[in-house]
Amino acid sequence: MKTVYIQNLTKPLKLPLKARFYDDFISRGIGLMFHPLLDISDGIVLVGKSESRLESSIHMFFMRMNLTVIWLNKQYVIVDVKLAKRWHPIYLPIQPAQYVLEVSESRLKEFSVGDQLQFNFGD
Repeated sequence: MKTVYIQNLTKPLKLPLKARFYDDFISRGIGLMFHPLLDISDGIVLVGKSESRLESSIHMFFMRMNLTVIWLNKQYVIVDVKLAKRWHPIYLPIQPAQYVLEVSESRLKEFSVGDQLQFNFGD
């Protein structure tokens, strides 16, 4: 499994952020379902094959926590940010996205539409 270290080039993040990189169908479908909590410095990135509103949609069934969800286009520019509440049926971005970054709900205010992110791949 790939790990990606994420930077916000538009405005610095308060804490480091690393995420597991999910680019296969099964991992994207399961995501964080059934996970008890997400550490403030961790997250996941769900990778779509192309930019799409429907393919980058998420559901919150079987979730034990709320999440900050950040949708990015193929240039890693944020196209939408939402607080996703557990057990909500579905969330779709306003604009087509290729990447969905899911992080702790406490990080919501660190991301805005138009921010440019950078992914640095590690181990």
